[in-house]
Amino acid sequence: MILLVDAPNIKSGGGLEHLINFLNQSHLFLAQEDKIILYAKKQVFEKIKSDKIEFKSPFYYELPTFLIFILNIFFQKSYLKRDKYSVVFAPGGVFLGKAVNLVSIPQNMLPYDKKERWKFPLIYQIKFTVLFLLQKHTLEKSKSVIFLSNYAQEIISSCLRIRKSKVISHGISLQNNLKISTRSNNRIFKLLYVSPFLPYKNHELVILSVIHLIKKGLKVELHLAGQGFDTIFNNCKEISAGYPEIIFHGNLNRNEINKLYNEADLFIFASTCENLPITLLEAMSFGLPIVCSNLKIFKEILGERENVFFNLNGIEDISKKIEHSYTSNSFRKHQSKTNYKLSKKYTIYNSVKDTIDFLKKNC
Repeated sequence: MILLVDAPNIKSGGGLEHLINFLNQSHLFLAQEDKIILYAKKQVFEKIKSDKIEFKSPFYYELPTFLIFILNIFFQKSYLKRDKYSVVFAPGGVFLGKAVNLVSIPQNMLPYDKKERWKFPLIYQIKFTVLFLLQKHTLEKSKSVIFLSNYAQEIISSCLRIRKSKVISHGISLQNNLKISTRSNNRIFKLLYVSPFLPYKNHELVILSVIHLIKKGLKVELHLAGQGFDTIFNNCKEISAGYPEIIFHGNLNRNEINKLYNEADLFIFASTCENLPITLLEAMSFGLPIVCSNLKIFKEILGERENVFFNLNGIEDISKKIEHSYTSNSFRKHQSKTNYKLSKKYTIYNSVKDTIDFLKKNC
């Protein structure tokens, strides 16, 4: 198999992490005669450590993504013909060339959620509309589509004509030790939310909910990791002014984020639009109890449980779910063990193996 991976639009976030994990472990499941040709930005190459991969980055790949797509219309045909591939893999969900054996992954749910798109400035609404049209073109001509969750498969298949599909979740680096948090009367209870400050992440509601609990006398800290939109970030800082218990960490490297996971007592996730949130899976692998919004994808991952899912109609239900975890050691202990066990399903090894097997079937 000669696998051509077309990923010029992947440069950050969960998509980049998945691409790196896939490429770095792909050699475990490739035959000696198999080869991978990677088309991506140069910044991706330095993170790859496999001798099975041939790197290619055309001169225009350092331009903005929309220009790359336009120029690909003129240049992509020649390199597809030259490389003599068996199957094209588009992990970014967009491929404008012609390929008989094309497998693609839609990783962003915002193009399929009009309600959440409206929360963004106009320029972003236009961007998501264009991305929807590009992904529609790609997914409907794909021989097969990989979905990251049953939820994504259901939503996207309901509005596009998908030929064949399979659910293969992303994998994460699992932790070896389970830490059960116990709260004493004198110790600060640490809450953690790892996510960029974007309109659908609802940081403001989380902050207001925690402030409400602080006013009630609960000994809690809220740790926020991520950056995102300056307007939302600055608004959150204004809301939390005078409350040193609300701590903004900004963008962190992997070791710094893992330190926060290790020190936290409860993980919060208040998003209203997700495909397969990596930070949620990471929190589970650290054995953290979780409270999150009542999205269908979260219930797919965590299963139906009491006192875990909150509505976002105001701060009352969020505060209630946090306080329940705060006051009940037995509840947190049970949630920690359950989440840690469930995280074992999402291994990088299984994700890469299933993806390679599926790609070989589509040659």
